[in-house]
Amino acid sequence: MLRKAWNPGDSQLKARTFEIFIEHGELRPNEWAMLADFRPISSAWSYLKRQQRWGNLLRGRDRRGRIVYRISSSGARWLLWWKAQGYRVKVRSL
Repeated sequence: MLRKAWNPGDSQLKARTFEIFIEHGELRPNEWAMLADFRPISSAWSYLKRQQRWGNLLRGRDRRGRIVYRISSSGARWLLWWKAQGYRVKVRSL
């Protein structure tokens, strides 16, 4: 199987995700999906779980027992590397 060449545009969602978590701290998947304009919202659960499996996000529970995510040190380092390469993050303003 041939691998396609890395495209910086493919990582825009990941970079935008980490920016949102840095700005807002802990978020539930539905809250993140609304901030990231991620559709369908139900897919946010699997996307954030995948980022957690890769070590970019940390998963926990809030006081009410609901699942929340926050950025890990690995995710923060990835974002710093991304910006050091000169790439810009397109963040939706609210």
